[in-house]
Amino acid sequence: MQEKDNKIIKKRWSWWKTSLRVLLLLFVLLIGVVQFPTVQTWLAKKASEYLSKELEAKVEVERARVNFFLDFVLINLSIQDRKGNDMIQAGSIRFDVQSIAPFSRKIGIRTVELRDANINLYRIKDSDELNIDFLIDYFSRRQQPEHEEQWTITTQGLKLSESFFSFTDHNFTSNQPLPFMQEVELKNLSLDARNFSLQNDTLSLYIAQFGFEQNNGFTLNNLSAKLLLTPTVSDISNLAITTPNSQLNLSAQFTYDSLASFSNFSSDVNFNIELGGTTISMLDITHFVPSLDGMDASASIKGNLSGTLDNLRADSIKVLYGRNTIAAGNFHLRGLPNIHNTFFNLNIRDLQTSVSDVNSFQLPYRSANRSPQLPATLTNLGRISFNGWVTGFINDMVAFGNLNTSIGKLSSDIRLLIDPATGLPGYKGEIVTNGFNVGKFLGAEQQLGLFSLNAVVEGRGHTRQTADLNINGNIEPAIVTGK
Repeated sequence: MQEKDNKIIKKRWSWWKTSLRVLLLLFVLLIGVVQFPTVQTWLAKKASEYLSKELEAKVEVERARVNFFLDFVLINLSIQDRKGNDMIQAGSIRFDVQSIAPFSRKIGIRTVELRDANINLYRIKDSDELNIDFLIDYFSRRQQPEHEEQWTITTQGLKLSESFFSFTDHNFTSNQPLPFMQEVELKNLSLDARNFSLQNDTLSLYIAQFGFEQNNGFTLNNLSAKLLLTPTVSDISNLAITTPNSQLNLSAQFTYDSLASFSNFSSDVNFNIELGGTTISMLDITHFVPSLDGMDASASIKGNLSGTLDNLRADSIKVLYGRNTIAAGNFHLRGLPNIHNTFFNLNIRDLQTSVSDVNSFQLPYRSANRSPQLPATLTNLGRISFNGWVTGFINDMVAFGNLNTSIGKLSSDIRLLIDPATGLPGYKGEIVTNGFNVGKFLGAEQQLGLFSLNAVVEGRGHTRQTADLNINGNIEPAIVTGK
């Protein structure tokens, strides 16, 4: 009996081994067959027909290739939008499929890789929709009945190389503040994204590398971050950005009504940004805010930014600029990106600077006077610190607070007004000082010493040739120290 059972087991095992060998041979033969150009062309035709029917848009594939281990490649893929415009073209798109589970409706893809891709998106005229929305809807299964279970697609990698991207907003108007958003072109586009997951309308991924050259002159050397994207929220953590001039480290969240809100970014997109060790150069910002063209300063910034670009709040901000400048406080700016129409409300807890740092700061090309160029006598003040409030516009502001210098202290409530025609500063307000070393300030220490002042000052200009100053108040005579 035992011998009979053993024979049956051996026969069954022999049958299973033979079946496995046959299946393996058939699989190898199948893979071999699909390497023939005629078979690849046939597969491409079938894939094109299937995708065109599914997407309700024209899809063309020149060749399709299947390698061992579910490595699926489409050669010369082209997808049109539903208006018949070329939307996505790729020299090749490779799917390294890891698993397919039809019963649980899950597809696992190890890597999706596009080479030589050309992606052209646009906002449809008189609509908030993008031409790619139908493709997003398809993969998020929005069109399925509610009782039908959604598919989940996950991948460990998404790569683009040697690619091009363009976006055109056909609803852009001349009064919108960010003209670069009307037409965006990115060339030499590269991307290495990992842990990619698309479920319903939520996309999550980790970007290990992202870079491009933009048509407005901006270059992104590298970007890395963790992203969670939905139709109304973008959550970005551990963001690191490197450009030829700047280096940013931050986490941010953007909220908006729809992706179309980015066409009017300055007022329709809210954000909350935590800045870490960040160095920002105006040379990069001017690519996106043309009204600031001509400014080239770089500053290190830490703190929190929130609101919208045209109603921006900065809390617990610390800024380092030049050799001697440190600024810390809370700021509120209304009116960006137009710097000349922006209202500043700056609560300055600590501002330390020097005349050389102020003189090195460049204003936009459109400014009548691009550099403050403070008079040489102000260098005698040494290191300057201020705490108080500064409110107003870039050419019309009020400074209220305490000013400490190396040669004395002052309290001020001064309005500074820049003449737009001449660029000359005008000023009016109250100054109070006690024990200010006027002799050192004027370079006449042998003749003058300390003095005290409580007066209203009014004048304009900042050099001997342009100065016109009136002082009305009490002045205690300076201590005369010599002849």
